[in-house]
Amino acid sequence: MFTLKKNTNTELNLEIAATEEMLEIAKKVKPYPINIVPEKREELTTEGGLDIINMYSKLSSIIEEVHNFDIKVSLFINPNINQLKYLEKSEIKPDIVEIHTGGYCNSPLEKN
Repeated sequence: MFTLKKNTNTELNLEIAATEEMLEIAKKVKPYPINIVPEKREELTTEGGLDIINMYSKLSSIIEEVHNFDIKVSLFINPNINQLKYLEKSEIKPDIVEIHTGGYCNSPLEKN
């Protein structure tokens, strides 16, 4: 990871789980950005993105910490209206939000 970051002239996106080990790696590598994705089943919403509501405290802490290292943060979430409204009203302020569209891709068109 360090060699890749050092020897490329492009932005490096690092997908990480919300763990202390991965956070420490990200702070050393300083990618642009980190994309926080689910690692464990209990971190998932029903379709595959992060559960913002249940992970609020953890995500808030991570975002604040990596922003102190000038690292942008992306969150991988579902297009779930409750999750999106919660994110909008919360103090969690990611720089980027990536929407997991797997549920749409796997559903018949008339349900979308």
